[in-house]
Amino acid sequence: MSKLKFPLKFERGIIKITRKRWVKEAEKAFNSYYAWLWENIQEWARPVLEKDIESAHKVGWSYDSFRRHLKRYAQMPRRAPRKKVKKEFDANGLPKVTKTPLGPQESALLAAVKYLNKQEKSASGGLKVPKTG
Repeated sequence: MSKLKFPLKFERGIIKITRKRWVKEAEKAFNSYYAWLWENIQEWARPVLEKDIESAHKVGWSYDSFRRHLKRYAQMPRRAPRKKVKKEFDANGLPKVTKTPLGPQESALLAAVKYLNKQEKSASGGLKVPKTG
């Protein structure tokens, strides 16, 4: 940070805050950050935020506001949490993995194979490892 001369121009500041290479990318990332920040601050702090951004547009980023937004941008969540996919099961208790449904005979055959494999594993006490040599 010591190499930067303050006040920084607005575009240069958002490039540094968002760590993007181009102004268009930085503006897009900064706008999403601004929307996130607007939702996550209290009502009384919103006018202060607006004045801070306006002054950055007019005069440039001061050292304190630049550091504050740099830290807050780092705290912003990057993406939405992943949704857990619900597994669908057919009548025999097998998970549906293909888009084309299995016929009743094929499904019953797979269920029988699954059941037999489970019985073999429980009878032998574990997995069978083939002997080599």
